[in-house]
Amino acid sequence: MTLRILLFSICLAAAAAPPAVACAACACGDNTLTTLGTGQSFAGRVRLFTSVELRSERYPDVGRFSPGTIGFDERVAVAVTPVDGFTLTLSGGLGQRRTQTVGPVLYTLGPLDTSLEARYEVLTARWAGLWHRASVTGAVSAPPALHPRDKKGRPLALGADPSLGAHRAALGGLYVGGRAPLSVFASGRVEAGALAEDGRVFGPAVHGSGLVAFQPRSDVAVMGGAEGRVEAHAPNLLRDRSVLVTATVVLAWSVWTDVLVTLTSRAPVWEADDRLRSGPSLTAGVVLDL
Repeated sequence: MTLRILLFSICLAAAAAPPAVACAACACGDNTLTTLGTGQSFAGRVRLFTSVELRSERYPDVGRFSPGTIGFDERVAVAVTPVDGFTLTLSGGLGQRRTQTVGPVLYTLGPLDTSLEARYEVLTARWAGLWHRASVTGAVSAPPALHPRDKKGRPLALGADPSLGAHRAALGGLYVGGRAPLSVFASGRVEAGALAEDGRVFGPAVHGSGLVAFQPRSDVAVMGGAEGRVEAHAPNLLRDRSVLVTATVVLAWSVWTDVLVTLTSRAPVWEADDRLRSGPSLTAGVVLDL
């Protein structure tokens, strides 16, 4: 139902839209199209975000059988900037999983982890006609109080539970530079290890991304680049760490003033992980400036 509403909203806005000016941020002199979490932080800005994501994972073979999970996540988020340079973002949602194991196919529906992120701009400057914005970020996430369980009341195995089931914390940074039609987005964060409620161990992890955006018009942008993750493993796994690098493409279209539609595609290009093999993912989202 959420997907139908999202697609209907996009089509309705596109049909009625005149040439758009994307522009809650125009008053601050920077009309670069930005996704949630990377936008200009000026006092009073409020952004709402909703998205749907389709992705898949495969797990180690069991004999001739190759188990896996198809996930469908529906997320909502709100970002509030009470004062210049400081933004708080709260997000959560629901996840659906179709897990194929050696037994019957398992269908599950449950809440995703809730996360709270704070972003503080430490640099906002304009040099040689280009904008430069640097921020420090901190985030915490918590699992829901209720988790899907199997018929015997046990925690779900593999990726059948939409939640990670662990409290996690992360620190990082974000840089946005350039000016339309060309901009650069770079970010990184370090995530602390955690022990899940069902006994699974998540090692500390480092995440990074780099995207280049081309914005030929005020209402359209194309972003491309790479994202990566390196995570330490528990001692009982074959590898001492896992690595995932994905190629990422983002299409952003302002179908109406302050209404931004995004389509994001990620495809693994290199992965070293004993636990799973990640498949491609596709995310459609809408960002609304209030």
